Amino acid sequence: MSSLGFLNDLKLRASWGRLGNQEIGLYQYLSSYQGGLDWEYTFGTGSQSAAPGVGPSNLGNPNIRWETTEQTDIGLDASFLNGRLSVTADYFIRNTFDILLRVPVPANLGAPGDRVIRNLGEVQNKGFELALGWNETRGSFTYGISGNMTTLQNKITSLGSGQAFNSGFNVGGAELSSRVEQGQPIGYFYGFKTDGLFRSQPEIDATNEQAKQITGNPDAEFQAGVQPGDRRFVDINNDGVIDQDDRTKIGSPIPVAIMIGILQASNLKAAVAQNATMMNPLQLIPYFTM
Repeated sequence: MSSLGFLNDLKLRASWGRLGNQEIGLYQYLSSYQGGLDWEYTFGTGSQSAAPGVGPSNLGNPNIRWETTEQTDIGLDASFLNGRLSVTADYFIRNTFDILLRVPVPANLGAPGDRVIRNLGEVQNKGFELALGWNETRGSFTYGISGNMTTLQNKITSLGSGQAFNSGFNVGGAELSSRVEQGQPIGYFYGFKTDGLFRSQPEIDATNEQAKQITGNPDAEFQAGVQPGDRRFVDINNDGVIDQDDRTKIGSPIPVAIMIGILQASNLKAAVAQNATMMNPLQLIPYFTM
């Protein structure tokens, strides 16, 4: 080290570990029932009145178990130029096994929301973290500048049977607007990709005529119920009409990178901070009801 005058300190780090996660609520392995106005029944014939009853409030899963997260981290800490410049860098891979997700089940099972919690598949997160700092004193003036950046790649590496399903929330009465699918970020935004606007009625008529030719249906409409000024969606499967089969990936909820910068000085009353989050592009959260 003495021969490297610019390098004052260098430390290499490596770690590996496993953690469990059970944050899904208590007693998810048990089925439970409750009464109330939502569970009334009628019996007999003729004049009938509702009798109180009970129904499932949770459909238990006796095979449920903890999630397991395994993480490997490799990093270094270094300082240069008499400690004025500091560098911290890390590369991490985090694999989560037996992820806990609410998956759809047939409605006749009586599960609230038609979903139950299951251990389903594996998720991988990997990325790079970098932090830089500069601290210096010039006479009675001391200042410091620091910044850090984190990148993240998220992917479902296994999904049980491999069958994708929709999740998330409803937007404007449309179907669930995120999706869980192997090989994709968990909960990616799922909807219709936009293709500009319908600018005139003749344009709408032309697309409807094309839909009739492609489908062979004289009553077919390319995009039902639209008017000039409405958004136009992309026919992903090229079947001539816009329907639920044309929904596709339109963005990811996982940031590509997060950057933070901070400036501090001895004669300033407050620090100045700047944050930036770089998101994946999102063309449109679906709202259109077919």
